[in-house]
Amino acid sequence: MRITKISVKKLFGIFDHEIPLNQDTRITIIHGPNGVGKTVLLRMINGLFGRKYQVFGEVPFQDFSIEFDCGDRLSVVNEIDSRQLPLELRFDLEPRVLHGIGTIYVRYINREGHILHEYEVLSSRPRRQYYQYITDSTDDWFSDNDIDMHELEGLSLEEARDLIDERIYDWMPGKDDENKWLQKIQRSHLTHLISADRLQTKVKAQAGSITLGRSAPPAELEETVKKHAKDLAHKIRSALDEYGEIAQRKDRTFPRRLIQSAGKRSVKESQLKKKFLQLEKQSTELMRLGLLDRDEHALDVPRFGVADKNIKEALSIYVEDVEEKLAVFDTIAQQLRILTDIINSRFQHKRLRIDKQHGFVFAPLNGDQPIPLQSLSSGEQHELVLFYQLLFDAKPNSLIMIDEPEMSLHVNWQEQFLSDIQRVSDLRKFDVLIATHSPDIISDKHEWMVELGEAVPA
Repeated sequence: MRITKISVKKLFGIFDHEIPLNQDTRITIIHGPNGVGKTVLLRMINGLFGRKYQVFGEVPFQDFSIEFDCGDRLSVVNEIDSRQLPLELRFDLEPRVLHGIGTIYVRYINREGHILHEYEVLSSRPRRQYYQYITDSTDDWFSDNDIDMHELEGLSLEEARDLIDERIYDWMPGKDDENKWLQKIQRSHLTHLISADRLQTKVKAQAGSITLGRSAPPAELEETVKKHAKDLAHKIRSALDEYGEIAQRKDRTFPRRLIQSAGKRSVKESQLKKKFLQLEKQSTELMRLGLLDRDEHALDVPRFGVADKNIKEALSIYVEDVEEKLAVFDTIAQQLRILTDIINSRFQHKRLRIDKQHGFVFAPLNGDQPIPLQSLSSGEQHELVLFYQLLFDAKPNSLIMIDEPEMSLHVNWQEQFLSDIQRVSDLRKFDVLIATHSPDIISDKHEWMVELGEAVPA
């Protein structure tokens, strides 16, 4: 099933948004002023399919729905019950905490409107004798062992207000064994969010509880360009290891396979020559991309005019072996070809080359001295990080969400952005949802755009 439409009702208590996804171009743009919920919508989509339900407890909304091409839909419903508040607190505090009082369900609804499945993902309903808990934790998932709980009953109005100002919701996740149907849908609909703060990556989350009023220790962050460079080097080494394993196996079994095929092959010299030339071109391209060393892996194309049948049979086996070895690099070579083409057509005074030890290496056009990755401009880092994630992290047939792709980009880069995205989407076969303020990103693709911004009349 492909996603065909995304909608939300009463987002922030104000907006109703409906976003049909373009099925042909696979690229949809949501555009609108600050404050209409573009980023929040991306987070809600990613939260639903990535099982990060906490976002639904942080944002006031009534109903959030994902519709599929079969007509069924997945709906997140916020059922609010303000009666849970003690009477003496309700009128004073309700305007600020109303979105945090109730239960949030995920429901699978068929095209006829019947609820087939329902799962409670978050709840602030009172447990045992408590009216309402206020919790504080650095974990995404709360449990009785790592939260501070405070009972509103018995507190003064001022004390209760202070607690609610500090942490305004308490969301308790349900049990995973109750939602096998939801997990199946989540596994079959992958999402990938490229957020606006993409230049830094959290590498170590701080776990454990904290006391109300104390700040959580900061998470450790790593520059994303460095993380991606190390990741690329690892991918290249993995491909080379596989290449080496195949080469060893082929070399070890070559005599046996040669003897077994003796006299059983009909080999045309013209076809053999054509394959050799194709392999020579392929190996040269892999060397250009930095995947193979020129001295070690250059293909020695023989002179043709060979009449001996046995020699032609041996050469045909050799060709098949080389084809299988080089096939290891097919996917990563396609990815690197597009990445280097895009980056080197944008960066004016430096060139990107791929290195199997370091991943990315940049050097000035008129020199060989490497440029440190952290010395790239913020616009260059945004471009490199964004397209690396699209090419290497995003999975085929997934929904890719990009928040504010225009950040730090020159107008010329913004104008070329959609054509680059379409090129990558055609290769990786995923859908793209872009949230932007920039008319230069949209350019002349107004038919791909959904305008957000009109508030629901009171």
